[in-house]
Formats: sequence, C-alpha cells, structure tokens
Amino acid sequence: MTMRQDPGLVGHDFPTQSPGSSFQLTVLPVLSEGGFGNKLADSGADVCPEKRTAEAPSNARIAAVLTVAILMGAVFGSVMELSKVTNPSSIRGQFLFEKFLMLKMFLAAAALSAFSFGVLSLVKPVAFEAARKEFLGCGNDKGVPAVALGALLLGVGMALAGSCPGMVMIQIGSNVSNAWVTVLGGLSAALLYGALVPFAQGSIKKGSCKQAKAEDFSVLQAVAFHKLSLALAVFLAAGVAVLEIFFPWDKELPAGIAPGRQALPPSAMGAVVGLLQVPCVLVLGDTLGSSSAYMTLASTPTSVSAALASAAPQLAKFRSGLGNWWQVVYLLGAAGGAALAAGVTNTMGAAVGVSPADAFVGGFVMILGSRLASGCTSGHGLSGFALLAVHSIVAVPAMFAGGIATSFIYAAVDPRFRVV
Repeated sequence: MTMRQDPGLVGHDFPTQSPGSSFQLTVLPVLSEGGFGNKLADSGADVCPEKRTAEAPSNARIAAVLTVAILMGAVFGSVMELSKVTNPSSIRGQFLFEKFLMLKMFLAAAALSAFSFGVLSLVKPVAFEAARKEFLGCGNDKGVPAVALGALLLGVGMALAGSCPGMVMIQIGSNVSNAWVTVLGGLSAALLYGALVPFAQGSIKKGSCKQAKAEDFSVLQAVAFHKLSLALAVFLAAGVAVLEIFFPWDKELPAGIAPGRQALPPSAMGAVVGLLQVPCVLVLGDTLGSSSAYMTLASTPTSVSAALASAAPQLAKFRSGLGNWWQVVYLLGAAGGAALAAGVTNTMGAAVGVSPADAFVGGFVMILGSRLASGCTSGHGLSGFALLAVHSIVAVPAMFAGGIATSFIYAAVDPRFRVV
C-alpha cells in the first residue's frame, strides 16, 4: 500500500494559516492539523489507510464531528451507568461467572453492532467500506501472537482494575473511588508503549495473518458481508436471551440498587451502545473504540517541540487530527453522561472501587495490552468482532481468558477480591 505523506507530521510544524482561518488553526491546531483522519497504525508501520484529505477540515466539519462525538459519549456513558455494568463488582463477578450483567451488555452491544454494520453495508456501502477499511488497516501488520498476548493482558488489567479503557471514564463520572488512578496507570502505559514499540517491530510482526477479515477465507468468499453480520447478530441476541432466562438481570444488581428506578436491563442498554455505530460510521467515518485516546493524550508533550516529536515518533502520530481527538471528546462525553445518570438515579458514588494498587496496575496492564493488540473492549469486542476482523476474532476470547484466569487466581489467593 502506498501511503500519503501526512502534512501534520512533516517537520512537526502547523500548517500555514490561510485568510479567515484564524480560529481553525490557532484555537484548534491539533484538530485541524493534517486533516480529518490523522490517525496512523499504532504499530508504527505505514499500514493504516487514511481518511484525511490534504487540506485541514473546515470549522463546520470540526464542530459537527466534536458535537456528534460528545453526544455519542454522553449516550454511551449514561446507558452504561444505568446498566450498572460499570460497577467494579460486576466486572470481577463476570470473570468469576457469578454475575452476567457485563456479558449480557457486551453481547447485546456486539449484536446490534453487527446488525448496524450489516444494514449500513447495504444502504450506505461507501461509508461503511471506508470505516471498515480504516479499522482493518490499523495494526493489520501485527502478528496473531502479538494480538493474542495484548488481548490477554487487556483482560488481566480489566480484572485487576474492575474496568476497561472506556468504562473507567464512566466510573470517574459516577464517582467510583480510585478510577482516576486507573487512568493514570493507563496514561503511563501509553507513554511506555509509545517509547518502546519502535524497538520491538520485528517481534510484533511475527506470525502475521494474510486474511484480514472472515470473507478472505475461501470457505466464506462467496458469502456477502451482510449475510454473515446479520447471522452473527441473531446468534449473539439468542445468547443474550438464554442468559436472561437463567440469570435475570434484576437479581444480579449490586445491593441497594432498585431495578427500573435506579437501573435498567443491560441487554437493552447494550443495544443502544451497538446502535451508536451508525453515527460513528456516517459522521465520524470510524467505528467505536476507546484506547487510542490514551495515546492521543500521552502524545501532547510532542507538540511542544520538533525535538520531542522526533524523539517519540510513535506518540507524535497520535497528537493531531480529528481522527485521533474524537475519541478523547467521546470519553469526556461519557464521563458527563455517567454523571448525569448517576445524579438522576441518586447513585453517585454508590459503587466501591478497587484498591489504588489494583487500579494503577490494572490500568497500566490493560492499556499496554490494548495497544499491543491494537484495540480494546470496544475496538475489538464491539467493532472488530462485528466487522468480522480476524484479529478481533482472536482478541475477544483471549481478552476473556486473561480476565477469567486472573480473577480465579486472585480470588483464590485473596477472598477480598470479590469485595471491591
């Protein structure tokens, strides 16, 4: 693949200001620099197809993207908070097979993601294919072992922190103790990954898979994507229904939470999350994800000088462009949506967080893992899996394996693991 040169990275200078664009290039330089999709593969190789144009986006485009991103985030944060899936005890309980709120939410969101993608592939094929190409291109040079190991670490971190890369911002919004420590751990991992990954390219690329998506395998080449995705949606929805029969959601809520008044069915809330893929594809030209935001935030020091940008080229790739920053705005919106939902239901601060040590180490490990795997719970679990991406089909079971193994070992050593 031939890559277009990124104007935002040449010499690490801002574009020349044009008449009438003072707001665009002085107030929002990181957003306008390099066009919309200034997002390169986090593996460090030139493999990520780019949505950007040679010109910086207009003020109207910036406003539209940021508005949609923050509204999407607010919806995401509010429904996740209402489902009570973001309670650390729900995460750890899922990995111990004691609660199934998280799995029902996850499967419902994945089902509606697959359904949304299937419909979009029929009614908006150009927009859908562009978004799918963007996802498949980012990190597709990584080997299957690196993706599996990264996803395994992601699961380990999730069990320790009782959270995931996007969920932790919802926990901050609903005032879960030590959630901010998890974020600090995640940012530390992003800095370390950005510094070290250029030296590990050979190892990361080993065992690469030529097939990027399910239809690349000969047995499925004759099957249209929408048929596969809609079949997947039906299968996942059936799984949610079975779980609900055996494990009613209102019997699994944290103590003191009133169903209907303070919490809503996680399957319904997951469906709402899955439907967010529609505006994400049509307006943002992307799919749901969260962990790249940590790289973007960690990259901000590289904007200080060209020397810093040259010293940390991996981080510099994430420092500008709407394609990078929309996730940051999305997660801020999620924190706001969670705060609103928690305030309305009078559950602000009701969830007990993990210990500071578990929060920091968990945040560090899950972001390190998600960057190695080129995706997180949302990126691989909701978007990639529903897009039938091979790496995501590998990553999702590895993520759960890491979380399950860590939870059972930790609970056996320290019974307080269940009481977070």
